[in-house]
Amino acid sequence: MDNFTVMLSSFIIRKKEGFEGERACILPNTVKRGLQKSSLCKNIYLTDIGYYPKALYHNRERQHGCKQYILIYCIHGEGWYIIHHKTYKVKPNHFFILPENVGHKYGADPNNPWTIYWVHFTGQMAGEYFRYLAGNKSFRPHMVFPSDERNLLFDDIIRYSSMINNTDAVIYANNCLYNYLASFKNTVFIKSETERNQIDAVDHCIALMKENLDKNLNLFEICKMMNLSISHLSTLFKEKMHDSPYNYYIFLKIQRACYLLWNTPMNIKTIAAQLGYEDPYHFSRIFKNVMGLSPKQFRNRDQ
Repeated sequence: MDNFTVMLSSFIIRKKEGFEGERACILPNTVKRGLQKSSLCKNIYLTDIGYYPKALYHNRERQHGCKQYILIYCIHGEGWYIIHHKTYKVKPNHFFILPENVGHKYGADPNNPWTIYWVHFTGQMAGEYFRYLAGNKSFRPHMVFPSDERNLLFDDIIRYSSMINNTDAVIYANNCLYNYLASFKNTVFIKSETERNQIDAVDHCIALMKENLDKNLNLFEICKMMNLSISHLSTLFKEKMHDSPYNYYIFLKIQRACYLLWNTPMNIKTIAAQLGYEDPYHFSRIFKNVMGLSPKQFRNRDQ
């Protein structure tokens, strides 16, 4: 046991009252049973959710763990948790997830108590979400960038979860939970003003592509219009879109082709020409490579 753990063990005091400004919703068993049976919610649903600001003396110990997965997201202050006899420190913008049925302890730092959002969740796909969010780091805390959108999602979830006699509200809250959990992947939300400018550059690039679907722009031409280097734009694009600018440009062209095939009587040669392809056979090969169907098969699939 390290010095940090010894300090914690000597300081643990059970908080008997709530924390000023706290919010929490503990769903009744009848509601949880309904969610477990609901085809709309049974894959993943919450059982408890809350927000504890400056939670001095907050601590919990569960020798045999909890029946649900527990996500704790620290936005201010510090804390700690112990799992499998190992202690982890938690700092601002850290989150961690405790697996179901595994003994653990956690609590606020006595000198700088954490402010946390927390949620207990379970369901048929809860384990998949745990593995998705934990990744290769297993039980270690994860750094996540702050996000107003994430906090607004939480507000919706706790507000509508509290309307326990309104089935529509509870279903809405639990479907928001999917988005809330996914928001803890760093690729989802904008991280800083610098990155916001970088994301704007990617959006600008996509707008240029959409305005020029009738042409065959190359990356050099796009970068020249944006006054960016090819390497810089490619890096920004890859970080946000997980794709190259060229591949995404082709995808946008094929999406436009899908619209024209569905909604107009234009023949394939005319559609190809409208999208900058002089050779309709070359267009058809690219279309099939992207969509898995030829343009003709795509047009006829619902007939």
